Parts: sequence; C-alpha cells; structure tokens
Amino acid sequence: MNFALLAKESWRVPTQEASLLFKFLKGKYFRRSSFLDGKWGSNPSYGWRSLLQGQKILKKGVRWRVGDGRTINFRTEPWIP
Repeated sequence: MNFALLAKESWRVPTQEASLLFKFLKGKYFRRSSFLDGKWGSNPSYGWRSLLQGQKILKKGVRWRVGDGRTINFRTEPWIP
C-alpha cells in the first residue's frame, strides 16, 4: 500500500504544474528535464527520495501520447518497445 501511495503522490507532481510543490521541485531537482527524468541531485530531501520511489513505479506503467510531436526527443525516448 505504501508503494501505491508513493506512486499516487508522484503522479500528482507532473500533472499539477501550477502547484507550488511542482514549482519548488522543478527548480531544485529537475530544472532542465521532466519529472520522470528527475535524478537524486545533491543532498536530496526525504520527500524527494520518496517521490523518486514512486517515480520508479510510474516509469513501469506510464505511457504518454504523441500529440503534436513538439515534445518528442526521438534520440532518447524509448518510443519502440
């Protein structure tokens, strides 16, 4: 159940970009990337380490839509299974 809660909280971060939490985490831990590409960084907080555990769960099952194609990086994205 703990992993499910971590995944749920980790899902909230990238889906609520207007929140203060998102803006804080974006500035500190994943400034030039997306949440799913976020790394440990230097001296990570307990909350950020917990969100990274949820991030691992999300990466196993999350898929994104192509849309208009502006956000696709075909060199680094695993777009072919």
